[in-house]
Amino acid sequence: LQHYGIRPFKCDYPNCTWAFYTSFRLKRHKEIHYKRKYRCPIDGCNRTFSTIYNVNPHLKRHWRPTTITCTIDNCNKAFQTRKSYDKHLMEHGPEHAPYTCSKVGCGRKCYTVNSLNSHSRTHQYAEEELTCCYCGKNFKAPCRLKAHLN
Repeated sequence: LQHYGIRPFKCDYPNCTWAFYTSFRLKRHKEIHYKRKYRCPIDGCNRTFSTIYNVNPHLKRHWRPTTITCTIDNCNKAFQTRKSYDKHLMEHGPEHAPYTCSKVGCGRKCYTVNSLNSHSRTHQYAEEELTCCYCGKNFKAPCRLKAHLN
């Protein structure tokens, strides 16, 4: 179904337009509509969560001071974590991605260390690309082809 872009499992919650390839993903998605009974206790914050365990990490964001400031094009937005800052960098375009592949001749830029590490592993495989037998798309790493097929 994924190769044809068909998402037969549609959310029936009012005004929700999400659709999924599998019933499992739809079921997991519906939890955001029906199981969010724990509310953030901070005035002005309307976030809700499905478990009390998800509230505590959220509360830390309210209490943690901002430590990273974006200086690109006088943006000046402040962030509490490196992860949130790295995510923000995507708004400025790929040329501002903080991590660059060190392989000679590559120079690919990535927004996270994990994506850089994942990219770097593609250099370990042979130059021969793996091809999807359904759509003809090429992949450099077996794990990418496997993820595509799933």
